[in-house]
Amino acid sequence: MKVNIIPYQRLPKSLGVFTYETNLKVSPGDLVEIPWRNKTLPGLVWEINVKSKISKSKLKRIEKIIEPQILAPGDLKLLQWLSEYYFQSPALFLKTFLPEIKKTKGKGFPEVKTPKLVLVNKESGKIADVVLQNSKTLLELDYKNRLEVYLLLAHKLIQQKRQLIILAPEVSLVNYYVHEFKKHYSSNVGFLYSGIARGRYFKTWQQFKNGELPILIGTRQAIFAVSKSTGLIIVDNEHDYSYKQWDMNPRYDARAIAEHVAKIFKSKLLFTSLSPRVKEWKGWNWIGARPSVPRTDIVDLRDELKAGNYSLFSEKLHESMDKLFNVKTDLKSVRDQAILFINQKGSFAVVVCRDCGYSPKCSHCATPLSYYESKAKLICTHCGRQESLSVNCPNCRGGSYKFMGAGAEQVIGEIKRFWPKASVALLTADDDAEVIDEFKNNQVSILVTTSAFSNKLAGIKVKVGAIVSIDTLLNLPEFEANEIVRHAVKELEMLTTNSFIIQTYNPDHPVWKNLGREKKFQADELKNRKALRYPPFGRIVKLTCQGYKMPEVNTQAKNIAQKIKNAVPEIEVLGPMPEYRQKTRGRYRLSLVIKTDAKNKLDQVMKLVPDDWLIDIDAERLL
Repeated sequence: MKVNIIPYQRLPKSLGVFTYETNLKVSPGDLVEIPWRNKTLPGLVWEINVKSKISKSKLKRIEKIIEPQILAPGDLKLLQWLSEYYFQSPALFLKTFLPEIKKTKGKGFPEVKTPKLVLVNKESGKIADVVLQNSKTLLELDYKNRLEVYLLLAHKLIQQKRQLIILAPEVSLVNYYVHEFKKHYSSNVGFLYSGIARGRYFKTWQQFKNGELPILIGTRQAIFAVSKSTGLIIVDNEHDYSYKQWDMNPRYDARAIAEHVAKIFKSKLLFTSLSPRVKEWKGWNWIGARPSVPRTDIVDLRDELKAGNYSLFSEKLHESMDKLFNVKTDLKSVRDQAILFINQKGSFAVVVCRDCGYSPKCSHCATPLSYYESKAKLICTHCGRQESLSVNCPNCRGGSYKFMGAGAEQVIGEIKRFWPKASVALLTADDDAEVIDEFKNNQVSILVTTSAFSNKLAGIKVKVGAIVSIDTLLNLPEFEANEIVRHAVKELEMLTTNSFIIQTYNPDHPVWKNLGREKKFQADELKNRKALRYPPFGRIVKLTCQGYKMPEVNTQAKNIAQKIKNAVPEIEVLGPMPEYRQKTRGRYRLSLVIKTDAKNKLDQVMKLVPDDWLIDIDAERLL
């Protein structure tokens, strides 16, 4: 019998399924041992009784079944969809999908004593009932009340002998939910993320697949553990960009997979966010159970300059901070806290020669370098490479530099000047567990952060929250720029109890005008995107060419762009364009951006894309 096999091997998009011969009784979903070049490796039976013109004598033979039905029919449907939707080899997704472990016979759903839950919020019970009555629900709710709903949903599902998956965007949030769930469900809670030991990861994956584990909490890869007993999939903070695997192949979006998985396994779907993504939520049951928010003041920084205030902090922010951290106040024990956001690391964003305009870039990845006064160094915010700032400009030998764009170090410097008794710490995109723990344990008064942070600080409340500077994000050449800013603002707003301040040079911007009006913001954004054929009214595909010599990369990118334009004139091709991070691992990168609203047109495009190009379907960032 001739069978088609998917090797357990990372392969390019043009490869993925190979024909073998066997006398064994195999079925789709079986894991077998296949000869592969000069070795053997696992392979997944994809199809049986295949018609092939290749004679049996020329086909390699399969002699061993490793594990029958390692994947169920629903898993095979998902694997096929992943390969077709993301234009990748099924072999590449199999490596992501299937852990390297033998399947064991499951013990079945365990007997779980469901604890009696005392509801703090009477609405939680109503919300849980609505979620389980509808196929797709979008919920706006803060962390505290959200947790109660999740616990109640777990309670109801366990009584039905159904399983629950909770996806969280970051490990810190996974740990938060695991900690809270184990208070009620002890050993019946499992967790998955890439940092845990392989043996433990595979055991947890296997237990959930076998129906032995009622509750699974994990980051995006946990979606591949879904089983036929999964009754509900929760995507927590669904707006978070971390659900998109953008930095390595396969570039998938766990949210899109969750939607498809729910259809295959007939699971309920719950997306939660305080600031949902801009998309068409048609068919979703939207529950806007919004919590109370602090008073929000939008400060026009142009007025501050006119009044002679050249500080990074407006008078309004000074006033709010003074109430907490007055120089006369004893700050030996931290009682009140504040969080200040600025979207730039270092002291200054860029350094520019006043004579010729030269700006230093990282020699490794060609990203503009930021200046850190504390270290007297130029540092790359992407790869961490450090370089000294030469006395004379390397380009024109001039000796005068201009430092532009305030960064987090400047904010910390001003905090120490105005409120010297207050303890201050910096939280960047790097998950600094020590800083987070110190802030949660009230050892730090003021936290300065350069990135989205609510995932790390779930359950925390502060008296003052402030957006010190975020205007540069509004001006990014990204179709989601407004959405990115809105998410960051809403995250800080929901951690703040007393005073929330936004400093901006553009107070009339639609993002600020629509604060507190989520559906109005969504409607305006959808209108703008429809006019430009941006998602959800079109698909964005980013194709990236890379190589060690920029002229060669440029030539190849231009050639492919022209081939696509000639073959499929109906679609829009932008580029080639450089990425913000122009070099990765020593290789230059140029990208093409494809805009189309037709799936069949995309099929034609992909036939022209070389195997070694990077493909990002439904790209969320163009730079």
